[in-house]
Amino acid sequence: MKTIVYLYTEIMPYQTIIFNEYSKLGYVVHAFYLDKIKQTPFTPNAINNVFYYPTSIFNRGKLLNKIIELNPDILLVCGWSNREYLKIARYFNKKKSIPVISPIDTQFSKRLKQYLGFIFSFIYIKSAFSHIWVPGYRQYEFARLLGYSRKNIIFNSLSADVELFEKVTLIQKEDRYPKRFLFVGRFHSVKGLDLLINTWDSIKDKNGWVLTLIGNGPEKKNLQSIKNIEILDFLDQKYLVKMAQESGCFILPSLYEPWALVIHEFACAGLPIICSDACGASDTFVVNGFNGYNFRAGNKDDLKCKIETIINCNEKELLRMSLNSRKLGQRITPEISAASFLSLLK
Repeated sequence: MKTIVYLYTEIMPYQTIIFNEYSKLGYVVHAFYLDKIKQTPFTPNAINNVFYYPTSIFNRGKLLNKIIELNPDILLVCGWSNREYLKIARYFNKKKSIPVISPIDTQFSKRLKQYLGFIFSFIYIKSAFSHIWVPGYRQYEFARLLGYSRKNIIFNSLSADVELFEKVTLIQKEDRYPKRFLFVGRFHSVKGLDLLINTWDSIKDKNGWVLTLIGNGPEKKNLQSIKNIEILDFLDQKYLVKMAQESGCFILPSLYEPWALVIHEFACAGLPIICSDACGASDTFVVNGFNGYNFRAGNKDDLKCKIETIINCNEKELLRMSLNSRKLGQRITPEISAASFLSLLK
């Protein structure tokens, strides 16, 4: 069996579904994670031939010895700021014996920090990684600016749990289409929630539609005092599927969003989507007028126009967009994501 090693900050559900694909194809996965900085309570389910290691059990310098002992055929390292991880990446990349991959979801934003990164990328990044793994086109452009050739960039690094979110039954919505706008994400200013709430309040005729926000974060306390908006705690994915069944449109008004896997998830669930053009995933999973609408990030008038367009759609139009979202959701799957990664071994 060939061996895959992941060095990650925190293991999340969107990674374990890819691990499961590796397992089905006969690979062994060893996943290391930084247990001292966990931000979520997620604990991965057991998967055949997938092994998890908290890095706190290794003394300084011992982690590299462990990876050498595992003798990986391919190595993925996430987190450029982790010196221990970078040391391991540089060790294997210098040997030139296996692919050493860095996944990135960063967009080019013309910030000074990024320009400096491009200047020093050969020393800091290219010395550590042979390949970059990106979710979409904006990240591809960023990787090119780092100096990576086309052949050293692979796509489809992020995938929703397509099978899970496709459990939403669109036939049930034919009798009574649910009039709920649904937001799922961190309650933080970067998500554009102030813009969303102000825009929502400015719409006089909501035609029976309601707005539900699901998540946690620093703005939660302020949000709970707002009337006429439903606020729910962050939920596991199975419950999100239930909420998608009871919702009619997903909305993500982010001011900045490198990718936004949640757009893929709710496209698979068959929801029309409204999202800002700051969301990287919008290029792949939202086509204006086909399954939803993009609006200019931070622009209240544009957002209001798109919300009112959905409000004024009839059920037939909403169901058409629902079906189209599901079609677009198939553009990337866990199987495709795993195959893209493993293509470096072919």
